[in-house]
Amino acid sequence: MALHLTERLIVAQFKLSADSSGVDITVFEVLKDVLLDYYQGQQPPTSSILLVGMLSSSVAQFVSYPLAVVRTRMQ
Repeated sequence: MALHLTERLIVAQFKLSADSSGVDITVFEVLKDVLLDYYQGQQPPTSSILLVGMLSSSVAQFVSYPLAVVRTRMQ
């Protein structure tokens, strides 16, 4: 792992001000690393990677949507 979890979350927090892509990518990479550890470095099934992608996008929207609403109402 190139970055530890806390470093990834800090990077995602700074990118969050722009949109949810920073959170999405960070969560995806963390979950992908967990998946690779579970499969001991072998290629995980495509369905598992798809599930990780869907989960990371859902988490990103869940985290960033309230901030987007606040930002919109403050304008």
